[in-house]
Formats: sequence, C-alpha cells, structure tokens
Amino acid sequence: EAERVPTQRSHGELTGWASGPIELFEGDFFAFEPELPLSLFYDRAALVALPEAMRRPYLVKLRSVLADTACGLLVSFESDPVRYDGPPFDVTEAELRQAAGLDFELLEQREVLASHPRRAEQGTNALHESVWRVQAC
Repeated sequence: EAERVPTQRSHGELTGWASGPIELFEGDFFAFEPELPLSLFYDRAALVALPEAMRRPYLVKLRSVLADTACGLLVSFESDPVRYDGPPFDVTEAELRQAAGLDFELLEQREVLASHPRRAEQGTNALHESVWRVQAC
C-alpha cells in the first residue's frame, strides 16, 4: 500500500524483509537469534498455529528475544465448546497469564464465528478473537 519495496537479508536460518524501520522475519522462530533484542512485535497467527505442547516453549522463546521494555500485539482465539482440532488452536486467557516474563492486557474481544464456518459446522457455539497488548516484564 505504501509502495515500499523491502530489502532482503539473511539472519542465520531466517530471512529478514526490511523497509524503513520495520523488518519482518521468515523462518523457524525457534531458530531465531536477533542481532539486538526486539522492542516491538506482532503475532497474528503464530501462537494459535501451534498445538498446546509447543505454545509454552514459543512464549519462552518470544520473551528471550525481547528487550526488557518491549511490547507487542498478539491475537488469540477461544471457542465454546472447544471441539475444533485446529489450527488455529484455542489459546485461553489462563494459558497466556502463565507465561513468565510477559504481561497480557486484553484490548478487544469480538465474536467471529460467522467468519469461521467450519467451526460452526463442528458444533462450536461461540468463537472469540482477542487482541492482547503484551508487555515484557
């Protein structure tokens, strides 16, 4: 939209795409070792793509690459009843609040079942999309 053409560079096993002060990283997040701690981040679909057993390690890794003053946005889903074998997987507020070194503040929650017909077909009565402000602590 801004008609910017990103430059590409290697970050170990990851590829970085940069334009101005913003850089996006592509690759295995668990192999990510940034040159400097990150001050900002946006997780639209990474955490919810992971099965439950991988989410705690993901949050530990996320905290390890963040600056002490870092903040970001994270989007999660939670349904009632939980019958959908994702991804996207449901991530509960309780699960987020157990993450060491990260503080979660709910900014917005909205009903989105109408835009996920497969979940409705499988018996889900409600699907909430939540946007969280995440602060390193």
